[in-house]
Amino acid sequence: MTMFWYATEDIPADDAWGWYEIDVNSIWSNPDSILEDIAEESAEDYFKNHDGWEDQWPLTFYIKGEANNILGAVNVYLDYDPIFTGSIVK
Repeated sequence: MTMFWYATEDIPADDAWGWYEIDVNSIWSNPDSILEDIAEESAEDYFKNHDGWEDQWPLTFYIKGEANNILGAVNVYLDYDPIFTGSIVK
């Protein structure tokens, strides 16, 4: 596992507030998509665990590594695919 931190605001890397920790278990076959993959996993964590469903998407995710350096920023879009089920009222 590799440890990363992400934020949805442009804040200094050394600021302790606003960064969320995430363990990334991915093995990347394409080194060009590493930052995007980390941002997508961060977005899923943010949506599920940090009230991300309340935000207006797309969001920009700022990613920093273990050396406390900001690796980059990625815009992440939320694809929403609702499923509706009906039943007869008797």
